[in-house]
Amino acid sequence: MLDTNAINSIGYDKALFDCVVAAVNNQKLTLYITHIQEDEIERIPNSGLRSNLQNFIQNYCKCIPTRGFVLGISRLGEASFYDGEEIDAINKGNMNMMHDALIAATANCDVGCLVTDDNILRKRVTKELPNLKILSNSEFFKLILE
Repeated sequence: MLDTNAINSIGYDKALFDCVVAAVNNQKLTLYITHIQEDEIERIPNSGLRSNLQNFIQNYCKCIPTRGFVLGISRLGEASFYDGEEIDAINKGNMNMMHDALIAATANCDVGCLVTDDNILRKRVTKELPNLKILSNSEFFKLILE
């Protein structure tokens, strides 16, 4: 699962973008996102970048429902009810971490890997969700470029 910062990085690097697209097209890679990443990209003020990233996620990423439903964040029909243990473990009562907590819980339950450069999220995932493989953007990109 790609965190929004990983998607942004792909959008800024043409060579990386081309490698990622080739891997997806050759069925060597499946990229997952949730509606949360779509919502975050929608708020990017640079219309050119926003449009490029929206096209990328529409054409090359698979959007899956979040594990957990949070009023004011979750989209009806794109989220599922869930016990919330992983969500609580990641956000620790901090509503500013709720988007990340939903992404991490979904990655943990449905994908098994999360790509992010968010250091706070990385530390919490490493501690609270030890079975979730977490890669930095550069680690992920290195794998793609090999």
